[in-house]
Amino acid sequence: MVNKTRKSKIRHNGKLKCAMHSIEAIQSAVDACGGKPADLAREAGVSWQQVKLWLTGRTIVTAERAVAIEEITKGKVTREEIRPDLFRIRERAAYEVGKR
Repeated sequence: MVNKTRKSKIRHNGKLKCAMHSIEAIQSAVDACGGKPADLAREAGVSWQQVKLWLTGRTIVTAERAVAIEEITKGKVTREEIRPDLFRIRERAAYEVGKR
């Protein structure tokens, strides 16, 4: 299975920046919560429309929501799967610090 990711342009400190999240990971989270975007939305404290925007790649899942989704799904969907652009970097940095 090919991992579908979506890059979107977001503003960070006034500059456009590309961010990426995994659409398949969001779909897995929806399935883990009952199969409907509204089910995940209710658990995550967002609207079902927001979840649909994540599923289509029109908006990006924030780091805070990625952590919340990991907790909601009890680790079935990890924050690294949702936002590999954010959390893999942190893991590598922690590994590099440990190597020294």
